[in-house]
Amino acid sequence: MIVGPSTDASRAWRLIEAACVGRLDAVTFTTSSALHNLFAIAAQRGADDLLLEALNGSVVTVCQGPACAEAAAALGINDPVVPVRARLGAVVQSLMACLGATRRTLVVQGMPVVVQGRTLLIGDETVSLSDREHAVFHALVQKPGAVVPRALLLRIWGATNSDGRVVDATVARLRQRLGPAAAAVVSVPRRGYRLDAEDSRAS
Repeated sequence: MIVGPSTDASRAWRLIEAACVGRLDAVTFTTSSALHNLFAIAAQRGADDLLLEALNGSVVTVCQGPACAEAAAALGINDPVVPVRARLGAVVQSLMACLGATRRTLVVQGMPVVVQGRTLLIGDETVSLSDREHAVFHALVQKPGAVVPRALLLRIWGATNSDGRVVDATVARLRQRLGPAAAAVVSVPRRGYRLDAEDSRAS
């Protein structure tokens, strides 16, 4: 989506919201004005700080050309991806290379599970996780084998409810999504959950 002065603010806000809650893997900008317009729309709802945090966190920021990159730096975006040539094809290639570097392959009971953002490739099946499912899975996949407490999983998505049953329900849905790899998510009584899987990069 190209963000300009005439852009429907509701569409731009949906993009901002998706970035802030981690539903996007990357955002590309072709001009400096697109950057400024998006942050202006975010600021109208007090979400500019959250947007900046997302673009400096899990969301890859790609800028087409040095002028766009300078605007990104002025807004506080650290290390955006900038292709050598300011061409759309170069932007796509740079983005693919960057996302490819973040791809992980886990091994669950001898079966590979490819992780790319909120999308999983389990055998021949592609699975897309919901916000909460992705939040839980992302927390577990950071340190396979380590126990992640229920309280931490609640805080990850900003829940104030201390009832761990909401986490248990989310884990149940996550296991359904994982299908043949469901056994990888292990319950640890009175503590939380752990991911019983091996990272292929560590082998």
